[in-house]
Amino acid sequence: MNQSILTKLEQLSMRLEEINALLSDQPVVSDQNQFRELSIEHAQLSPVNDQYQQYLSTMNDINAAQKLLNEDDQDIKEMAEEEIALGENKLDQLELELKNLFSQKILMIHAILLLKFVQELVVMRRVSFQVTFIECIRAMLRKTNGKWKL
Repeated sequence: MNQSILTKLEQLSMRLEEINALLSDQPVVSDQNQFRELSIEHAQLSPVNDQYQQYLSTMNDINAAQKLLNEDDQDIKEMAEEEIALGENKLDQLELELKNLFSQKILMIHAILLLKFVQELVVMRRVSFQVTFIECIRAMLRKTNGKWKL
C-alpha cells in the first residue's frame, strides 16, 4: 500500500485515540456541542481504524510466517507458505476496503471543510455589513455634529 496512505491511516488511528481520551474528559462531557462533534468524528473514524488494525495484524501474521520459512522442518515451511498465501489474499482485500473507506473519509472531510468555509463567509459578510453600517452612522453623526437629522 502507498506509504502516504499508511501515514494518513496512522494519523487517523492516533486521532481516534485522542478522541477516546477527550470523550472521557469531564469538561468535554459537559460541553454538549463539543461532545456531539467528537462523537460524530469517532463514529466516522472507527470503521477506518478497524480495517487498519486488521491490516496491521495481517501484515504481522505474514511477517511471522516468513520467518518460519527458514526452519528446517518441511511441514512448518509448507504451513508458513500457506499462511503467507492466505495472508496476502486477505491483505489485498483489506487494502481495497481501506482505500474505499479512506476515499470516502477524504470526501467527507472536504465536504465538511467546504461547509465550514461557506459558513465563515456568511459570518464575515454579516460582520462586514455591520461594520459598514456602523461606519455610515458615524459618518452621518460627524456631518451633523452629533445631532440626528433626517
